Formats: sequence, C-alpha cells, structure tokens
Amino acid sequence: MEIAVKKTRYKKATGDDDVPGDVLKLLGDDDLRIMTQQINSLYDSGEWPKDFSEVTMIALKKKPEVVAIA
Repeated sequence: MEIAVKKTRYKKATGDDDVPGDVLKLLGDDDLRIMTQQINSLYDSGEWPKDFSEVTMIALKKKPEVVAIA
C-alpha cells in the first residue's frame, strides 16, 4: 500500500470514498504503516464494515445544450 500511495499522481480524481490521493500522500510513514495494518487485519478477518461494502451513487443530470439563435 505504501508503494501504491507514493506512486499516485497529484490532483488525481477522488474515488467512491471521496478521499483525494493527495490526502493519502500527506500521511507519514508511520501513519501509512498503521493504516496498512488496519486494512490487512480487516482482510484477514473477512469481516468488512458495512459502509466498506456499500456504495451510494447519485445520478447527475446532464446540462442542456445551449443553442445560439441568430
């Protein structure tokens, strides 16, 4: 995980979690290590928190095309 975070580009779009990669890059080595341990323990136990497995998607309406009248 530490390698993946370090390789992440700056100003990358957020994912479903709304956490920009730039925030993860601000974490120090100790913080990344702790976060990695927490995620690994969740994976090993097989018990995921409910909000980790649910996604809320909101459909956005497209902007109507503006037609110039001459």
